[in-house]
Amino acid sequence: MGDLIPNPNDLQIVDGLNARFSGPKLQSLRAHIQNNNDDFFAPGRQLRRLTWRLNVFPSSGPKPKGRWLTFLKDILPQPIHDQILAELRDAVGNPARVNNNCAGVRFWAAYDPNLATPYGLVVGREPPDANGLYWKTITLTCLAEIPANVQGDPSNPPRDTGENGPPQPALRTRKGGGKRTGNKGGVKKAAKSKTNKVAKKAAKKKQKGKKR
Repeated sequence: MGDLIPNPNDLQIVDGLNARFSGPKLQSLRAHIQNNNDDFFAPGRQLRRLTWRLNVFPSSGPKPKGRWLTFLKDILPQPIHDQILAELRDAVGNPARVNNNCAGVRFWAAYDPNLATPYGLVVGREPPDANGLYWKTITLTCLAEIPANVQGDPSNPPRDTGENGPPQPALRTRKGGGKRTGNKGGVKKAAKSKTNKVAKKAAKKKQKGKKR
């Protein structure tokens, strides 16, 4: 039933994409594109491979990952697939030029009973702020959910032609959020030990002076 869109799986995908295409994760993706000469959203790339690289999947219901990958590969019309790819490349950038004027992309899925075809795409651009930064919006409109009889293929999609760098760059994050600057605990312990030695030496010297 189309009027259930967005369903729980849709919302998981929306939340996952919104997180990947905004803030530090978006900047990390842009850095990956430039540092690895990886034209992430180049024409010919496959959305099913990109969702795997970004690790964005639903998790509720039967075979959610496989059904999502099959939807992107076999059900989503090719013109819409290619338009989404082009819009993402425009918003994020390519190795020659990343688009730092785009603050991020907001995704959504909506039921539209007036569609003449099963799926449609609505792309928008919010007015820029005082710093010239703007948000792009991408909404997939649908007449119905993925058919219940779609079993799906959960296997990892094959590598895209021209793909460079780590397969899942968005996952390469440092725990703790920063660089290690050395063994701070060891430094403190050594400093404390040195202080104690100095104090003991001073006490002995003072005691020796009294005996004289």
